[in-house]
Amino acid sequence: MLNFCGSHRLPRARVDTVDDAGARLLIDSFMARPRRSETIVLLLDHARRGVQVINVTDTHEPDAVHDVVDLAIAKSAGLADIGGVVLASVRPDGRTDLDDVERWLDLDEQLAGAGLELIEWYVFGRSVSLPRVLLGEPTRWAP
Repeated sequence: MLNFCGSHRLPRARVDTVDDAGARLLIDSFMARPRRSETIVLLLDHARRGVQVINVTDTHEPDAVHDVVDLAIAKSAGLADIGGVVLASVRPDGRTDLDDVERWLDLDEQLAGAGLELIEWYVFGRSVSLPRVLLGEPTRWAP
């Protein structure tokens, strides 16, 4: 379970702006217990308010995130005002994959081609890694 200060609560769909802490709370609330291989997608509008959550189970292979992003792009086409995407890959075996940095670049390009911004990608293994950070890219969360 993730720990946050008491002032954070789950952001309300289409009402509250989602920040890093709010995204982590949402992801944590949708994550299976016990952990299993899954990918969670948060679709945000241009004001960074949550619009929809997509949860895809059985994403055992790290490259499965590309198929999930294809699904998110298809879903976002039917929704008004989707501007950003937050991803979370859950790897219960705890393995890290050195190719995640390359995947970040591919996912960013894949989403940009659909007019969407990849805001963040959390990889939950033994710890939480951020491929964007490993690449040295600055945060995409609003200051």
